[in-house]
Amino acid sequence: MRAGPLHLLILEHILGMTSEQQMGGENIRYSQDEEAVLQALAKEDFQAAFILNATKAEEIQTIVASGEKMPQKSTYFYPKLPSGLIVNKIDPEEQIELGPEAVRV
Repeated sequence: MRAGPLHLLILEHILGMTSEQQMGGENIRYSQDEEAVLQALAKEDFQAAFILNATKAEEIQTIVASGEKMPQKSTYFYPKLPSGLIVNKIDPEEQIELGPEAVRV
């Protein structure tokens, strides 16, 4: 996985956080809501906040093409597409048989 400057320089090198601590969810929270982050920081709910530019599609393509993975939460996009639309091929001719336990609406 390719770690960015925030993860390598600040979190790991300066703050001494291991990769496990960074990914554990106890020390770091992620948010897309800049205003909520600043309010939490002002209320002293958090010690620091890092507001980053969005990752460009070209950057993701370059990293993926090199066989590497992006850091945690660096590819957060909104609005999110339902994973079934991305993962599963949709065939309009496909017939789906529901079992007796299926909920029919």
